[in-house]
Amino acid sequence: MKNNSPKLIILSGGGTGGSVTPLLALAEHLRREDSSYRFLFLGTHRGPERGLVVAEGLEFRSMLSGKWRRYF
Repeated sequence: MKNNSPKLIILSGGGTGGSVTPLLALAEHLRREDSSYRFLFLGTHRGPERGLVVAEGLEFRSMLSGKWRRYF
């Protein structure tokens, strides 16, 4: 049985453009492969990612997040 409903792909990153631009490139590649994919980007409220994501035509929602400390 084949499921014809669009697949939702959630992308998440933010705070800097460095984590966002590779995700946007991935979304662009996947859209070329299959135009039925839907994307939702979850990012920070104040980061630069909102403008980058919306400019690419993807849905954006912000969420509260903390900084991931990579040290003690």
